[in-house]
Amino acid sequence: MDVFWRDHRKTMGLTQAELAQKSGVSIPWIQLIEKGEGNPSLQILNRIAEVFGIQVTFSQPQADWGALSELGVPILKTTQSQPLLNLNSELLIFHLKRALISEMSEREKHAVYSTLLALSHHYPQHIQKEPTLKNFLNQHSLQLDHGQVIKLRRLALASISKYL
Repeated sequence: MDVFWRDHRKTMGLTQAELAQKSGVSIPWIQLIEKGEGNPSLQILNRIAEVFGIQVTFSQPQADWGALSELGVPILKTTQSQPLLNLNSELLIFHLKRALISEMSEREKHAVYSTLLALSHHYPQHIQKEPTLKNFLNQHSLQLDHGQVIKLRRLALASISKYL
């Protein structure tokens, strides 16, 4: 995001001081944002964006179930996605975390839980530093149909073991 703000400022021919004056945001804040070191509030971002004539909006990311399916999560593809060329644990973790902040059906929760269960039992190093994933496992451990979970865990393990 740092490059985005700096490029917009330069495209408009503004110095950091001019942007600060027009937006009402201090020069140190502008510098931190452009270096990628600042953690500005939405209000500050909107004030800068207003100078550029753009609007800052945030939306909740949606899970890419096609990508998750290709990564081995035992779910039917519900959306088309570009084929993933490089299956790896980082990509799997990224998509699992994204799924956790999306709304999920019961079937999708079962699939994500089963995949996390397979990871935690067979590849624990991939989720040890991921509190979001561990919390989901702990919260849902007693709420799901265990027969279905065991079956889905086996399917997930067979798929993810090919690239982990």
